[in-house]
Formats: sequence, C-alpha cells, structure tokens
Amino acid sequence: MEQRSILNPHCSQPKLLKDKLRWSIRFYYKVDGETKTRKKDYGLNGADFLKKDKGANKAINKSDRLLYAAELIKQEVARLNSMYFNPITKEFESLDKSDQSFVSLLADYLNYSPNKVRRDSTKVIYKSYNNRIEAVLSELGLQDASLNEVDRSIVEKVLAKIQGKSSKAQRDHYLRYLKGFFNYCIDHLEIISKSPIKTLKNINNEDTQTNKAYSPELQQKVMDEAKRLDPHFHLLLRLLIITLRRPDELLKLQLRDFDFTTGSVTFSREKIKTDRTQVTYLNGDLVAELQGMMVGKYNQADYFLGHAIRNPKARTEKSIFAPVKTSFVHFQDRFKTIQSRLSLEKGYTAYTNKFDPLSPILN
Repeated sequence: MEQRSILNPHCSQPKLLKDKLRWSIRFYYKVDGETKTRKKDYGLNGADFLKKDKGANKAINKSDRLLYAAELIKQEVARLNSMYFNPITKEFESLDKSDQSFVSLLADYLNYSPNKVRRDSTKVIYKSYNNRIEAVLSELGLQDASLNEVDRSIVEKVLAKIQGKSSKAQRDHYLRYLKGFFNYCIDHLEIISKSPIKTLKNINNEDTQTNKAYSPELQQKVMDEAKRLDPHFHLLLRLLIITLRRPDELLKLQLRDFDFTTGSVTFSREKIKTDRTQVTYLNGDLVAELQGMMVGKYNQADYFLGHAIRNPKARTEKSIFAPVKTSFVHFQDRFKTIQSRLSLEKGYTAYTNKFDPLSPILN
C-alpha cells in the first residue's frame, strides 16, 4: 500500500516516469476533488543523458542517469515530508514562516498597532524607515533576504551605513525601530523565538547638540524677545512650557477644546499621541489673558493661533482663534529671528521641554 506524506496527504508518492527516452519525476495530487499530475525532469533529459544521433535522441550514461533519478526521488520525498505542496500554485512552500521575505514583513509591520490604530503621520515616518532599510539591503545584495537570514551582523552593517550617511542619533532611531519589528515577529507573528539584536545597544550616549536645556536667565530672555516680536508666538511658548505638549498638538486645538469657566484645555486622543483624552488646567491670569485677546465672534471649530484668508491677494490675518490651522513652520521662522537677535548657540530650539521647573515663567 502506498504511504502518503503526513504533511501532504493530497499527494501520492513520487516515482520515476519513463516515456520512451524522456524521463521525469512524477506524483499525483488532488485539488477540488480532481486528480492532477505534477511532472518535472530536473535535467534528466539534458545533454548529460541524451544526445542527438542522426536526427534522433540517443540515451547515454544510462547508469548515471538511473542513479541521478533515484537521488531526485529521494529529494522529492524529502520535500513532501518537510514542505507543503500548494496544489493551486503547484509549488512547494516552506512551513517555516521565518523564510518569508524580510522586506515584505517590514511592510506588514506598518499596519501593526498593538494598542491603537497607527496615525498616518507615524506610518509616513515608518515607511521612510522601511525604504531606507530596503535601499541599504539592496546595496549589500540582500534585498531578497528572508527573515531568518537577517542576523545581528547584517543589522549592524545596515545601521553602520545609516550612521555613515546621517548621524549616531539616526542610527539609534533605526535600531529602536528594528527592535520593535523583531519583537512583533516574536510576540505577534510567533515566527521566530528570539530577537537577533536584543543585546544591541544605542551608541549615541553623548550630550546631544539639539534641544539644549535653557538656563532660567536665558529662557527669560527668549520669552521677553518673543513677546516683543510676536504676542502669538510668546503665547505658544508659554503653553509649550505649561502643558508639556508638542507644538503641533497645541496648534491642532480648537475653540471647543477650551473651557474658560474651569480654565481647562482638553487634548483629545485624535490630537495627541496617546490612547486617551488628557486635560490640562491653566491659571486664572492666563485664562483672563486669553479671553482678553478674543475680539469679535468665533466658531467652535476655529483653530488656536490660526489665521484667516480674507482676500486671496492680501496677507493672511492672524487671530487667537481662526478657521485655518497655522503650521509650526511659521513659528519656527519666528524662533530663527530670536536666535539671530540673541546670538543663541546651535542646539537651542523652540521645541524643547528642558526648562528649569523652578522657572518664574512656570510659576
């Protein structure tokens, strides 16, 4: 009785098929109740075993051909016992899911969200990471590498190339991203048992040249200069310090998010990078100042520190609340002016939370 493969019960045992001088390795398989044949010659009918003689094929090296056919049958049996034969594609597929393409798994990782749906902005950043990693793998000739082929040494080469074209900080950003990816393969996909880069460390432990901490004295100078330059920018800096929120998160706020009775500002989960709504309370003086800047009528959907376009040919009009959201780039230009006026060293930015908690501005 013929013994079928446990992994492929829909397939028969492979055998040598001789059709006159033409040989092949054959097995039957079932798909949708129909029996079909899979035949491959694997070179059994090549020049090593057949040659033309007066216009007709003639068998040569017959003993070697038989030995080769026997070896092919063993290999086919081994495949049927270790891999899945897909009757639709008519190809063998590895049962080891870590044989999947590293690049394709990276692409799938974009849509993985363990706690909440990933923001489109986050996906854009991660997509750029994937593109750069794929480009480096191509430089290394590893664009088709499978997950189980990408070990620590390959990741180190990828990170070294990224660092060489940018910085240590960028190298560490990519390391954190790849650690998250490998953990996704372990915990979510369950296709590998451990991360090849678990013990790989960040190397950018030196003092950073960005987001330098302000001394209370320098911070006061920046705030005073901002107040002279642009009251709206001064207000934005104050709220950055008080709320510890990102600039763009503040600029996404709308009038409906402010409660001037309680002095609260509500940051909904759609506006900030968290899975729940958060509320910050402003002191009475700041609330009164905000209300004092409100002149005229406003809609609940108007943006904080937004602007309005009254005339396409005229300059936009800024307001404490207005229909059009203002980009943080506008305020970054303001900060560049302050940098120039105060001759600030490189590394100080408008976007930093590294302020002295005893600052009179916070008080």
